[in-house]
Amino acid sequence: MAEADVIAGPDPEDACCFVREHAGNRLLQLVGGCTIDYQGRAKSQLASGERLILLKPDGTLLVHSDEGVKPVNWQPPGTTTTADVRELDGDTRLIVTVERSSPDEIVTMAFDRVTMACAFDIEDWEDLELLGTEEDIQQLLRLHPDLVEEGFEPYDMELDRRRGPMDLYGHDVHGTRTVVEVKRRTAGIEEATQLARYVERERDKHEEVRGLLAAPDVSETAHKYLRDKDLEFCELDLDRLMPKVPQLHATQETLGDFG
Repeated sequence: MAEADVIAGPDPEDACCFVREHAGNRLLQLVGGCTIDYQGRAKSQLASGERLILLKPDGTLLVHSDEGVKPVNWQPPGTTTTADVRELDGDTRLIVTVERSSPDEIVTMAFDRVTMACAFDIEDWEDLELLGTEEDIQQLLRLHPDLVEEGFEPYDMELDRRRGPMDLYGHDVHGTRTVVEVKRRTAGIEEATQLARYVERERDKHEEVRGLLAAPDVSETAHKYLRDKDLEFCELDLDRLMPKVPQLHATQETLGDFG
């Protein structure tokens, strides 16, 4: 990795020059107090707060607070970053604007102070090697059902040969039958509709049946579909699940040796 360029506590003019020089070419980090205004498919505003801004060479924007995994604001690859200095409320401020053309979206970050700016190059040619398959996750959730929700107890897996197996089927803490569809990645409308089919089948047999779509994340379309169908989304914490995969495989190998 090449040596990083770092400036601490730059004034707005120096920070602006730094962003103009490095945005779109290197991985750029900005730390400081800023407001954030988003205009696009919706509108949102964040009042002034200390935030970490990541601008990647491919145009990706990530805005992080000091808590949580998910960014408080973001834009995908393909955006364009510009920087300027403006007078706002009697103060000179750095303005960083990130624009996307399809769809039209714009994120405007107005800094009242920049604590640190850093630019550097990293090279990563390796593809991500997933340590756990969806089948692994299903088995882990069967062994640790509280990771679905507290009080959930799975039954033996039920098979419907016309539609394939339900990933998990059991009852919740109140005894309500519960169908769980598990997804390793972000769940979309296909997984949501599949869960709905399983739940509708079970509701033909039982008066009350819940449906949970368990995944690290869910698309907006799928989330709306779940609400419309009286189904639920369960966010999987892969950071808690993945360390258990080697232990699961070791247990399976031991059972195989003595089975």
